[in-house]
Amino acid sequence: MAANATSYSSYRELILPPHLFPGQIGYPRRVNEDEVGELSLEDYVAILRRRWVWVVLPVLALAGAAVFLGSRAAPQYTSTASVLIANSAAQDALGGSGGNTAILSRRMENEISLALGNKTEQRVEEILGFVPKDGAVRVTGLSSADVLEFTSTAGTADDAAEWANGWAKAYVQTKQASAAESIAATKSQLETSLSSLRVQRQELLAPLDPLRGRLTRATDPVRQAALQAEIDQLEADLEPELLLIDSQIQANVNNIGRLELSAQVASVGTASILQAAEPPLSESGAPLSRSILLGIVAGTLVGVALALLAESLDRSIKDAESFHARTGITVLGALPKLPRSYRDRELSLISRDEPSSALADGYQRISTALVFASVGKDIRSILIASPNEREGKTTTATNLAYSMSVVGRHVVLLDGDLRRPRLHKVFGELRSPGFSDHLVDGLPIFDLVHRPDGMDSVALLTSGTIPPNPAEFVASPGYDTALRKLETLSDLVIVDGPPVLPVADAAIISRSVDAVVLVASVGQTTREQVVRSVESITKVGGTVLGVILLNTKEDGRYGRYGYGYGEEIDK
Repeated sequence: MAANATSYSSYRELILPPHLFPGQIGYPRRVNEDEVGELSLEDYVAILRRRWVWVVLPVLALAGAAVFLGSRAAPQYTSTASVLIANSAAQDALGGSGGNTAILSRRMENEISLALGNKTEQRVEEILGFVPKDGAVRVTGLSSADVLEFTSTAGTADDAAEWANGWAKAYVQTKQASAAESIAATKSQLETSLSSLRVQRQELLAPLDPLRGRLTRATDPVRQAALQAEIDQLEADLEPELLLIDSQIQANVNNIGRLELSAQVASVGTASILQAAEPPLSESGAPLSRSILLGIVAGTLVGVALALLAESLDRSIKDAESFHARTGITVLGALPKLPRSYRDRELSLISRDEPSSALADGYQRISTALVFASVGKDIRSILIASPNEREGKTTTATNLAYSMSVVGRHVVLLDGDLRRPRLHKVFGELRSPGFSDHLVDGLPIFDLVHRPDGMDSVALLTSGTIPPNPAEFVASPGYDTALRKLETLSDLVIVDGPPVLPVADAAIISRSVDAVVLVASVGQTTREQVVRSVESITKVGGTVLGVILLNTKEDGRYGRYGYGYGEEIDK
């Protein structure tokens, strides 16, 4: 039985709100929680209204924390001294490090390490008499300008300036001492290298000394000429190595000379205070009003994030409109939550006991929706089921049966839950004999129906004796035949069935009835559970007309009939 919209849609919209019939009746689509991008601005506003506590609490917490911390925080003052640095004295003397960015960056990191090192701290203690606590002085570098900045935070303006200047002065002294050590160490290395080169030169010329001695002692002109030729040849062979050694010796001599000249200015040329720190005129901390504003902004952002996260993690049904938008399943009606005065009452017969109440009127509207939803389908039997237990299906079945009878339809109300039947308790009847006894013992079905008090057009048929295997019982051919008999007794058979997901009974019964109406509780039933229930029914050939939502927080568009419906009802 297809559930497409009919030509009667214009008539039903005259009687019922159009939101109750969005799209094709009972046609589900798979729930996709990744469709967040499809949410409109109105959807986000609705989420924030529903989850307003998640937004308000972080705002109050962070704003309160800002007030508390701001009122208790001691005043803070910040001052900065700048120091201009250069290469090490040895590097200056020997030509610097060039413009390599990586080298400059690494050198700046080394300077910061020197400024925060033990040697500098020792000089800070000598200058200030103590070392400010960790974090009181920060050192940052500007490699592009070869500048170190010493930023101090203290409880008074004078202390902030004194600490920054003291640390900067200690760094300059450490830098100067380090420069002198650098020159001395480099000069010592060069002198050692020069001595080694001179020894190499002497060792290289050593073979010439014997030849020259023999030449001096020789008297024979021929012998003298031969020795001189040998000396000249050896000198020619040694000349390349001698030139290399001589050039290295000269370079070392020149470098040593430059280092000696640099040593005279190294004590003042490697670092100097570019700008001394001055006592600040105002506190460095943010004003209390700004802290509160930041707390409110941060709390709002955190709260909105928490609200959206809670919404994404909560898979339960929120309202009729979002439920249909995400599942495509028709909402036949939505009854809001009851006030506390109604939550301890038995509501299964409220349409009979209080026919003029707003709640009875709500069920009457839903019954009218069912009438128009079934136009052209020749529906003689309807199964009322729910995805899980205790979601209000028994209350819905009894009230719909009475509402149908009020408009002149003869209704048979059958307790089809053969595991936990409840209709006999609602009407104060005996459970057995009932429907199962007709199938097992052959008792005439016409003798088993009861006429409840005050419901002249409703015939009640209790469940009867509970069979050992209800699923096999409802799947028997006799079950379908018995339902056909009941249809001959009335205009409509309403079956109060078992839940769909825990057991297979409801899906099996759906093959024997003309249509199924699911009942779901907002905040309790999830969208996935409804979709799985619809799929379980449609897979075996059943037809789902739509869903009735209970415990909603909707406005009048979805049936807010005064105080509405909302207690947690058994089954």
